[in-house]
Amino acid sequence: MRRGQTACIFDSCSNMQDLLTWFVKFLEILQAKVDGEVDPEDPTLGLAKKAVTSNRKLCIEELEQVQGDAWLEIITHASLGCLFHAS
Repeated sequence: MRRGQTACIFDSCSNMQDLLTWFVKFLEILQAKVDGEVDPEDPTLGLAKKAVTSNRKLCIEELEQVQGDAWLEIITHASLGCLFHAS
């Protein structure tokens, strides 16, 4: 992670809900990389897919317990925009 990205996360995380939201966002990025960039012949591909999928599911389940379906709005909110900006 870049310093600016790390600072943005520290500034925007004030509770467990915020932390889980960031985890889901990063797991979605990892999922896209696993699905699109890992060689299908890689022996660790199945394990990577399983790990990303199961961890994302756990984070979403926890978010749903805390706030219902509102987690989707938080994940797409502009406060997470620093995820893709240069530091």
